Amino acid sequence: MAGTKMTKKNIRQKTRILVTGGSGRIGRRLVQRLVGAGDDVTVVDSRHGDGKGVKYLTIPISYLKINDVSDFDVVYHLAASIDYKASKKELWARNVAPAAILLDICKACKQFIFMSSTSVYAEDPRPLTEDSQVKPGNNYGWSKLECEKLIQKSDIPYTIIRSSQVYGPDFEEGYAQVLKKIQRSEMRIIGDGDNHIPLVHVDDLVDALLIVKGKREALGRILNVDGGYGKTQLEFMETAAGFLGVNPPDTKINPKVAKIFGRLTGRGAVMTEYIDKMARDRQISIARAKELGYAPKVTLEAGMKEVIEAFRARGLLD
Repeated sequence: MAGTKMTKKNIRQKTRILVTGGSGRIGRRLVQRLVGAGDDVTVVDSRHGDGKGVKYLTIPISYLKINDVSDFDVVYHLAASIDYKASKKELWARNVAPAAILLDICKACKQFIFMSSTSVYAEDPRPLTEDSQVKPGNNYGWSKLECEKLIQKSDIPYTIIRSSQVYGPDFEEGYAQVLKKIQRSEMRIIGDGDNHIPLVHVDDLVDALLIVKGKREALGRILNVDGGYGKTQLEFMETAAGFLGVNPPDTKINPKVAKIFGRLTGRGAVMTEYIDKMARDRQISIARAKELGYAPKVTLEAGMKEVIEAFRARGLLD
């Protein structure tokens, strides 16, 4: 299997780690945990973070030189552009080209951990495993799959994490709008509401990223990461409504009609993706990740309560 020929190299006790996108919402939490574990962390991000004991390189990945990233044990590549309006050409430049550059100058690392997405998968009513058909339904998923291909063709030991949609107190886009609509009794059920929506809390995702670090059993493998809730769209709305102190939505709208409305409001690409996420029936198998020790800890109830309290504190909800 590609990327496994260096597995006999030992990773040092105090691991030297490079994190791209380390000032982002996932990256900040990961970096904090890595530093807390005593690792030597360098972050590459366009934004300067405030993590103590962390070296920051506030430059684009395309500006990195071999001297900047030499002698790292582990590379976490989290940086990505999530833009559903962008073309393939734009996302190649923003996501795929930087990954190629990073792979080229990090050839000596002992593990390259890539943050991918379950959006690479084709539509399938069955639980999606790492061996399910890949056929992205949007350009963002396509760019992630192209990055995966580059990584698998490299000679670098790799671990690819395919994450479902991430939520948490810092993830406002989409979630704040939906919660506000539920609170104001303006939210409609997209379709019948019996479709499964895969979500993972940011803390559980960070746990997964840490579990695979330095683990030989994770090298050369792709792993799905999800919260394991197995909840439907309507069940999510009912849970949110309970914490918001309102009745859950009871009016349905056809997804096609909702998309037409989205196009009329000038938010076509973003609205279409949002509606697809709400109406798509997807279940993610995390059996392979569990074999390596992954066990999601944040319940839907605890996660939803945390998010609603954080959004209220920031004035995002009434």
